Amino acid sequence: MTISLDRMEERHNLIRGNKEAYKNTIKTLDLLSNYHNIEEKISTTIIKENISDIYRIKEFVKNEYPQFNHMCDIIIPTDNQTQRKSTFFVDEFNKYLKDSSLLGFNKIESEGYPKNKFRCSGGVISAFISSDKKLQICAAANADPFIIGNLENKSLYDLWLEPEGNGNILRNSKSNELEKCNNCENSNECDIINCRVAAYAYTKNYEEPYPVICYFIKGDKK
Repeated sequence: MTISLDRMEERHNLIRGNKEAYKNTIKTLDLLSNYHNIEEKISTTIIKENISDIYRIKEFVKNEYPQFNHMCDIIIPTDNQTQRKSTFFVDEFNKYLKDSSLLGFNKIESEGYPKNKFRCSGGVISAFISSDKKLQICAAANADPFIIGNLENKSLYDLWLEPEGNGNILRNSKSNELEKCNNCENSNECDIINCRVAAYAYTKNYEEPYPVICYFIKGDKK
């Protein structure tokens, strides 16, 4: 179970648009602390509005909820203009995100994604159905290349067996097939899951590597 904590106290409420959000988050975390048979995670999405709070949040979680796995990640760019104001672009990393220890990237081995097997689990062992019945490889994958059918037209069973669009291409893509990654001098050391949805958001090409990973692993500040 994953609980979001994006700022401290009233600032969290402002981001969430609910004056009770922080109180309810803490109440939920306290409740979950009583259980030992649940995988518990705290997720913090790093945006420009909360970058100054990140170290405080990490210290708070470490002291108050040490049993929780705390994951920090960067908001993925979207076409939503309001969200774009909160987004970090590659040329801004050096200004805002010099310390890569802030981020909690998912490791390939810890998630069970061997490089020679598949790039991620989306469309392979999991998928997401949107409110308008589109079948996507994951919840974040709402761009056209990642939509593999519509339940208005076919059953989930049929779409899973024979996905539409790029479904079979996405299902069979492997991390070790990325040309830029294979030509990178750090390819043997890089053990981060290379999110193609994030790659598409930044580059408009899901066959490119996720540039945030390149920036921190390779030191690529271009």
